[in-house]
Amino acid sequence: MAEETVKDFLGHPCRTTEAFDFYDGLIETARRDCSRDTRLVARQVGIDVLNVQARIDRLCALIDAMAKHVTNDSDLDELRAMIEVGSEYGHATSNSFSNFAGLTLLALEKGGLWAPAKEVQHG
Repeated sequence: MAEETVKDFLGHPCRTTEAFDFYDGLIETARRDCSRDTRLVARQVGIDVLNVQARIDRLCALIDAMAKHVTNDSDLDELRAMIEVGSEYGHATSNSFSNFAGLTLLALEKGGLWAPAKEVQHG
């Protein structure tokens, strides 16, 4: 018997359900780790968003630096082509992640887990 596909509000296969199924083990771990306070989830999301963006930026910079060091030697044409594809993919990944981060942070805000602070209290 085929498993029924969950549909979204437009009648398409629900990508959110697919994502939850794919990351089920990690979600369970996060539930245990942050079970006392949902603010910990929001805090960790902020930390991870910035960490992933920093990693993507470093990877793009590395690929761009590699491109500068490849000479015009015809023996390196294949390497140069791979670097070019890697660079394009890295920049597209950065753009996709930026969109994802914005939507994730908006979801935290709409869910009441984050609000812009008018002033930061240290203490």
